[in-house]
Amino acid sequence: MYKPIKINNSLQIKLFYTIYETEYKKDYIFSGESHNFYEIIYLLDGELCLTVNNTVSVVKSGNIIVLKPLEFHKFYAINCNKLKLLIISFALEGDLHGGIFSLDENEKLIISQVRRLFQNSRIKTKPLVLEKAKFISYKRCMNDPVYSQQFKNCLENLILEISRKSPLDSKELKNNDTAVFADAVHYMTMNIDKNISISEIADECCISLTRLKYIFNKFCSTGIHKYFLNLKLSKACEMLSGGLSIGEIAEKLNFSSQNYFSIVFKREFGISPTEFKKEQQ
Repeated sequence: MYKPIKINNSLQIKLFYTIYETEYKKDYIFSGESHNFYEIIYLLDGELCLTVNNTVSVVKSGNIIVLKPLEFHKFYAINCNKLKLLIISFALEGDLHGGIFSLDENEKLIISQVRRLFQNSRIKTKPLVLEKAKFISYKRCMNDPVYSQQFKNCLENLILEISRKSPLDSKELKNNDTAVFADAVHYMTMNIDKNISISEIADECCISLTRLKYIFNKFCSTGIHKYFLNLKLSKACEMLSGGLSIGEIAEKLNFSSQNYFSIVFKREFGISPTEFKKEQQ
């Protein structure tokens, strides 16, 4: 008698958000964002300086960046005439660790297969040319059910391979500014249940308020208050996923009221805390 074998999917892609190749000029700066889904960035050519949360790293051609949901990230091109990237964002069932990874020849072959799938697709796309960048979006190709299934299979093979690897010990840009930035973020994280002022953060880092504002603009292109709010909201998402109520979270993170917390959460993420909680179940 035949006995079936159940397949347990450790990692499974549920949705795609963006799929595109882009080429930036050497002076391009991406001002930064965070979102509630995974994103991978593969460096086809060039070199970039990457900020993820409180870490600043140099990433080189042939490496791949895995960004987890709600990780703030910013980058700019360095030491190259152009920066060419393959960027794919998706919702994932399962947990994939973030970081910067080197790819072996087999994994690079998967990347080549992904690109070839879209380049050979019957649904052709024209590049969008802007002043400092050129984009080729492959999202329309996903309307072809055969290509979309093949693409999903290829990408799941890639992330399964990455899930077995350890991130690189990234080459951090070690200088006074990065040290202050890391100290400031650490202080915010340790006091996430409080409402600390910018002056308190500057005093903790033994730096002037003007200099602190400059450093945050340099590494994350956002104000210090805004950054601290994003840390609180990222923690709120963890708490919601962990089963805490909206009222408990608002109190633990020192929001003035449950209603204000819900308003801020929806403004930043586009969905209410209740809707987010339902999506995690």
